[in-house]
Amino acid sequence: MRDKNMKKFIFILSLIITIFCLFACSDDEDISVQDVDAEPSDSDSTTEDNSESTKTFTFQVNDNMPVYTFTAFIELYPEWNSETTTKIVIADESSGEVIQTIIPPENDLFTKSAVYFSDVTFDGNTDLLIPFQLSAHYVTFYAYIWDETTEQFVKDSSFEDIWNPVIDGENKRIIARDFSDQIASYVMIPYINGEFVLTNSFGFMPADLYVDKVPDADKLMHFYERKRDDDGQTIIVNDFYVLHEELSSEWINIPQLKPYHEPGSFWDLDNPRWECPFHKEMNR
Repeated sequence: MRDKNMKKFIFILSLIITIFCLFACSDDEDISVQDVDAEPSDSDSTTEDNSESTKTFTFQVNDNMPVYTFTAFIELYPEWNSETTTKIVIADESSGEVIQTIIPPENDLFTKSAVYFSDVTFDGNTDLLIPFQLSAHYVTFYAYIWDETTEQFVKDSSFEDIWNPVIDGENKRIIARDFSDQIASYVMIPYINGEFVLTNSFGFMPADLYVDKVPDADKLMHFYERKRDDDGQTIIVNDFYVLHEELSSEWINIPQLKPYHEPGSFWDLDNPRWECPFHKEMNR
């Protein structure tokens, strides 16, 4: 009986110690910005159990702004070979004063870097691109846009719907291309009145997706071009069908497709500019 009471006492004592440790360790202690290396090159740190890490970078919003540090707090999941950014702290490099704390929505850190600094609105200010989602045929990002009024980064939800974004600085727009089996789309998306707006699109798909509308649809590929007019309405620019057997040759030699593939044309679909640079940034 005495042994049973002793075992019971030891079990209760162990349980109390365990509960105390859980509560004592559950406080998510923030790492002070002053403790993070803020050299011009990025710096990393990882916890002993490899469950968390931080990545720190320095950047400027523009030449008239001070140098900021960007620190990403990252949860590591080695068993799934994945990472996710849980918190972002932006601070003044000189004073250490925290300018902004961002808690990004659910995300997959599938790239080599936790952030990409780029002017995606073409207003002369640096914006933040945070890796969001990786799929078999596309990647997406959260965009945090610099707001000159509040001097804060504001999440723009319209950017995360852009698959495989390419920053076309020359034409001040985002362009994107997506391929999935025999379906493809090319889009042009400038930043208009505070949001990313789809203004032009070109794509193709097997016509038998519309088998009830087109005779001999199983032998045809459907091509289309759309654009947004000044009133914000989507209008049809072109809509045509090509026999599958014709598509075995160079597409630039097919009369209906030649205007879309000619070098220097409005679409210039064979131009390397359509290649999403983030596909070369995969970390797995």
